[in-house]
Amino acid sequence: MARLPASGAGRAKSKPSAPRAAPAPTMPASTILGFLDRIEDATLAGWAVDTADIDRPLALRVLIDGQVADVIQCDLDRPDLRRLSLPNTKVGFQFAIPAMHQDGLRHVLTLATVDGRPVGLPGRGGFVLPELHFCLARQVRVDGVLDGLVDGLIQGWVLQVDERTGQKAGGARVVVSTNGQPVAELMADQFRADVAEALGADPACGFSWSPPPELRRSGGTLSFDFHVMPGRVALRGSPVELRMPGSAERERIEGLIEQADDLFRYAYRLRRELKAVLPAEGHSLASYRSWAARSQPLAGARIAARYGARADAPLVSVICPVYRPDHGEFVTAVDSVRAQTYRNWELILVDDGSGDARLAALMKRLADADPRIRVHARRANAGIAAATNRAIEAATGDFIAFFDHDDVLEPCALDAMMRAQAATGARLLYSDEDKIDRRGAFSEPNFKPDFNYRLLLDLNYICHLVVAEAALVRAAGGLDPDLDGAQDHDLLLRLVERLGAHEIHHVPEILYHWRITP
Repeated sequence: MARLPASGAGRAKSKPSAPRAAPAPTMPASTILGFLDRIEDATLAGWAVDTADIDRPLALRVLIDGQVADVIQCDLDRPDLRRLSLPNTKVGFQFAIPAMHQDGLRHVLTLATVDGRPVGLPGRGGFVLPELHFCLARQVRVDGVLDGLVDGLIQGWVLQVDERTGQKAGGARVVVSTNGQPVAELMADQFRADVAEALGADPACGFSWSPPPELRRSGGTLSFDFHVMPGRVALRGSPVELRMPGSAERERIEGLIEQADDLFRYAYRLRRELKAVLPAEGHSLASYRSWAARSQPLAGARIAARYGARADAPLVSVICPVYRPDHGEFVTAVDSVRAQTYRNWELILVDDGSGDARLAALMKRLADADPRIRVHARRANAGIAAATNRAIEAATGDFIAFFDHDDVLEPCALDAMMRAQAATGARLLYSDEDKIDRRGAFSEPNFKPDFNYRLLLDLNYICHLVVAEAALVRAAGGLDPDLDGAQDHDLLLRLVERLGAHEIHHVPEILYHWRITP
């Protein structure tokens, strides 16, 4: 990108189809003109315009710590720019930094075009600002409770309550100390539906912690203090005292646990109390995030080793009904499709009567940035089944992948499904999944069994990611609009009725991240 000038202002294995190579995305040469006028009161203001499309308001991604926080339109009127001889003066923008990032910690803000090109805006003094490092703290009070020892983990929750707006946000930083010495720093951003329901608050506000091995081996009783930073506010219920058993005592306790198992029907409560004496070790749901960070980068290699290569590359139609998503989360979803290592795909976006002009413009820009993206729009909202059926009608691929407008695919997702299809001959495939929050963190993994018809009759355990032969989906009649809310479960039941168990394959990798939203 030019430096910015400163301004004052194949379905069957035996008969593979020839790959249809996707055309390479092309973008017109352009220069972004603009200026960052003001950075104050947690707000950025300025103006920007794309010289290659000067008559249309520029849309910019705002990324904070690498995550898309929002997509802003540069369409505010700036009459002070008349002297620049622009076609119109509606080129201004303003962005308020979200409360969740006003937490007293350092964050990095960057700008980019909708298609992902970095944008650096000049500011006063002639400097060009490629990224903004900021540290903001709101006037908040801390509300939270240390629940105590639950299943071997010290658990609790913290909310930061904005005194001006009343907003109750999670994501606080908690420091654990003993004898005045810090031993751990936690983020209170684990999912707590009970707190959200009881207080009308952000559900991403929980935390859990187990003392490190060196403290567990120390023996004796230790007191742990929990303080919320940056104000060092003590949590209700803090400090908490834990008795750390020595090695001999640990062996005796473990022996008692084995005896209690033999008497489980009569001594269930005793067993639970004894296990609680020993802090949790090994993997648990609380440690899933760190486990996923180590495991997910290796998924592609595991898939290649399990299924081998594929000789052809059939077109995969990723179909996505869209209805009033958060713009930042929507762009992140589209980015995850564009980042697929399997290149022969098309993305069918169907706007289900959102009535959002900014969203419509954003979808058009995304389609302009990549010819593999196609947009269709319904005049009125008809529901997710009708919108998905419209996408199925428009799909031209041999296979259909079902995708929601704010979720995220692993980069190797389509490659994994297509390798598995070639190796097994399956006509319907599904993968494991987990949840993703607004900070891009993973939680709540769903490691699924191989195909189980009785279980599917009881609940939709298959859910995401699903890839199926396009002809199979059409033969089943698509989705039933009368069953919105359970439309995917109904479709899966009708699909499996047409297949043998050997034609349904479970890919045992987490390839789909389901978005947690309020």
